[in-house]
Amino acid sequence: MTHLLHFYGELPFSSADFLKTTFNANTVSYLEQHMDAETYRLELLEASGPRWLRAVRVAPNVSLPWWAARALGATRISYLETTTHEVGTHTLEWNALSNVLTERVHMTGQIQLEAAPRGTCRYTLQGEVSVQFYGIGARLEEAIGESVTRTFELTHELLLIRHAAHQRGNLL
Repeated sequence: MTHLLHFYGELPFSSADFLKTTFNANTVSYLEQHMDAETYRLELLEASGPRWLRAVRVAPNVSLPWWAARALGATRISYLETTTHEVGTHTLEWNALSNVLTERVHMTGQIQLEAAPRGTCRYTLQGEVSVQFYGIGARLEEAIGESVTRTFELTHELLLIRHAAHQRGNLL
């Protein structure tokens, strides 16, 4: 089985600004300070040339259900999320490497950007979480998928807050 992820958002700035924001150390630093996560830390950022790359270590501030913690041997999951962008496209590819059951947990997806009226940016995140673990794989996929989705929701909310502060002249 595979747990499908789907998140839709619209931000009050252009697709180009979305890319500049996503691949920006100051943005990641802001998210690190305000994200409700045990860890949200920039590991790698290369935003020049034809292919941009960003790697962030994420440990959501969410405990796994007791049955998942027992199966995994950990009460929390963390992952290294890698996002890449080929300059000239409107697509970002992402994958995440889990700290537990690395060979059995697979998380991948895409973010599609679309210019919207009034210079805003619509984006659609699609992805999947797959866990090969006999008997409880589907339940683990759902628990991990909910955690990943919550991280994307928080990121969206924080980007809106940061943008509003910039509009008022406050730099966050």
